Amino acid sequence: MRNALGDIQLAIGLGLPVTRGRYLFVNNNSVGGYAAAVGSDGGDGSFERPLATIAKAQTLTLTGRHDVIVPMWGHAESVATATALGFATAGVTIFGMPIKDAIGRQIAPLDYMPKITLTTATTAVLAITAQTVLANLRIVCDFDAIVKMISVSAAGAGTVLQGLCFDAPTTNKNPLTWALLAADCDDFVIEDCWTRGLGNEEASASKVAVISFADCNDYKIRRCDFRGDHATATILNTVVGLRGLISDCHLSNTNATGDKIISMAATSTGIIEYIRGRVGDGAIAGTASIDPGDMIMHEVKVANADSVYTTYPGTVAS
Repeated sequence: MRNALGDIQLAIGLGLPVTRGRYLFVNNNSVGGYAAAVGSDGGDGSFERPLATIAKAQTLTLTGRHDVIVPMWGHAESVATATALGFATAGVTIFGMPIKDAIGRQIAPLDYMPKITLTTATTAVLAITAQTVLANLRIVCDFDAIVKMISVSAAGAGTVLQGLCFDAPTTNKNPLTWALLAADCDDFVIEDCWTRGLGNEEASASKVAVISFADCNDYKIRRCDFRGDHATATILNTVVGLRGLISDCHLSNTNATGDKIISMAATSTGIIEYIRGRVGDGAIAGTASIDPGDMIMHEVKVANADSVYTTYPGTVAS
């Protein structure tokens, strides 16, 4: 087992977060030159003897120690039930081995990105019930009408979803909502996430949103690229949330009747800024593409299918 200094040196070299807790490596594949490091749940979780599953690594973490679970390039796990893989240990980070370096240059193909596939049942879900960081993972939908791919309870306040690829690679297999955050899940952060795949673009009256959250306060959604067909909105706030920030995002909703990229509860407060968006059809006027509640809007521009633009605040057609 490597000593603490060796762990930190290795983490820095691999672009991982530095922690005073334990690093637990997970790998069940051999891509990227790690053929000698295919894991076993009998391993010790070191770089040389990784575990085979995130689920096993979870059992070795301790609350408040700030352990980091590191799925390695090519690692893949499937989740078929509501209880197959949950995150209930506060302070744990699941940080996939990066496919980009510190300045954003691609250093490995998307196929190397560690992935978790939800399949078999509409109730399959990644349930977060304690403050958790999920980063650098490909979340794949492989079953139609999964109710929510990621569910965060109030006990998961402060959870961070960072650098996640929300992937629906085939048609007829897409979720209703990618991430659902419950009431009082305050201080959540969703950043640098994006959607991809044919399933996200597929028309459906039942798909609700990419991100849906209730009365959560002091949250941040930033630098995300969400595209798809959603009957309600791309980003949906269902109950009043206070002091929120939605910033630097590219949002597209091609639904023929939903036509909203952001829909906030009536008296929600905060800032919506630096948004570029697209909606499916029809003229854009007033709040046709954005329902801001009481949030301040700054530098927001939305186009429809006829390339008619609306800017907020104010309406300018061009």
